[in-house]
Amino acid sequence: MLKKRLMTFMLATAMTVSLAMLAMADTETELANARAKKSAAESDLSAAASKIDDLENKKSELQSYLTELNGKLGQLSDELDTLSTQLTEKTTEVEITKGAVERAKNDAQNQYKDMCMRIKYMYEHGKGDLLVSLLEADDLTEFLNKSNQITEMTTYDRNRLADYKESLEIVENKEEELVAEQANLENLKSQNETKQAELKTLAEKTDADIAAYTADISAEELERSALQKQIDEQTSQIEALKEKAAEEEAARKEAERREAEARALAEKKAEEQSQQTHPLPLPVREGSGYTRSRTAIHLSL
Repeated sequence: MLKKRLMTFMLATAMTVSLAMLAMADTETELANARAKKSAAESDLSAAASKIDDLENKKSELQSYLTELNGKLGQLSDELDTLSTQLTEKTTEVEITKGAVERAKNDAQNQYKDMCMRIKYMYEHGKGDLLVSLLEADDLTEFLNKSNQITEMTTYDRNRLADYKESLEIVENKEEELVAEQANLENLKSQNETKQAELKTLAEKTDADIAAYTADISAEELERSALQKQIDEQTSQIEALKEKAAEEEAARKEAERREAEARALAEKKAEEQSQQTHPLPLPVREGSGYTRSRTAIHLSL
């Protein structure tokens, strides 16, 4: 009965040791998996941090570029305002000069008509009067004076006409100059407006790119937070598994100790039982009065 109880106890302690070792193996596997997951998460976290830095650098570059574009747009806007003012003033000058050209043309035309009418009148109706006037002169001096007056009047008309033509040519040249300046200003304004539109398009695209990088950075920040949370969880799990492994190791050692004690006890009991079943023979003195043999003594016992 005792032997059976000892065997049962030994089997129980052996099973306890086996279960402890299996539990330790499972815990070590879980610990290895947790460490692998933590390592992978730390690698992903490092990659996410590197990607965020890269995105931040690109965003910073775009922001600097956008600042530069906005500065150029501001400068172009000022230039366009100046060109618009100059163009307005030049347009006013052109209109004024056009009016002067029209007036000069009218004055020249009127002077020409007047001169033509006087010449026509003199030649059609004034031949006799002129001749009579010349012939009625009291002397040669008066004759020459009247002749000179007629010549001077004609010369005056011609000079006036020449002056009007010269004035007309001057204002026409001025008009051409102003029109050319006006066209140049309009061309500059058109070029600046085109450049401004291009810069605005670039600024809008750059602003959109910055917004996209900002969104990417936010997404990466969320991913980094999730990875950090995962690392923290894995760290806590690893610590818990380490504690569990330590407890299981202590349990295993305790089970092994008990198993060793059970074996020692079983061996001791077995030895005691063996001694009780097979006792040592009693010594027999030579020449004594005892006649029983060792076997008889053993049987009597």
